Amino acid sequence: MTGVVATLFGASGFLGGYITARLASLGGQVVVPYRGHGDEVRHLKPLGDLGKIIPVPFDLKESETIAQAVVRSNVVVNCLGRDYETRNFSFDDVHVDGTRRLAEESKKAGIERFIHLSCAGADHDSPSAYFRSKAKGEDVVKEIYPEATILRPCRVFGHQDRFLNHMAFVTKAQGFFPLNNCGPNKVQPIYVRFLAVSSESLAG
Repeated sequence: MTGVVATLFGASGFLGGYITARLASLGGQVVVPYRGHGDEVRHLKPLGDLGKIIPVPFDLKESETIAQAVVRSNVVVNCLGRDYETRNFSFDDVHVDGTRRLAEESKKAGIERFIHLSCAGADHDSPSAYFRSKAKGEDVVKEIYPEATILRPCRVFGHQDRFLNHMAFVTKAQGFFPLNNCGPNKVQPIYVRFLAVSSESLAG
């Protein structure tokens, strides 16, 4: 037992699963809030010993449910993110308003450490609404948690990712791998396990 009780928002996502596994394997207890049906996080329970992974229902728009998810923790990790908008959640709903609720309730609960996953392209002047919302989310975290840790990774790759697997899908569908050597944008992908280890060491 490490004594660390971490609430990990976004645990059911690609990166969240790896962070959950790291925290649980080192003796920590991980609270995994989920939206919808509990089956969405059922696959996480075998990642730790009995009682290490604790699923709790929550609603990002209901502060009371967030408070219940963080009340017994000493670390909160926010991995919530969405790269497309839906009828129910816009970019700002998730990255700005949702982040504000998480930070506010964590502060009220006396959480010792708040770790926020942003992205490398976060910029208020970006032509992308996604990147603008990420930048505003960082501002919200700094306002409420000046001592918070903000990580800004680039594209993350690994098993079950949407980076290399997308390339493989395109290559299989078209019969060749499309290359564009004249593109102005460059990325520096990070392996998901390296990012998970970084998050785990900060949480510990």
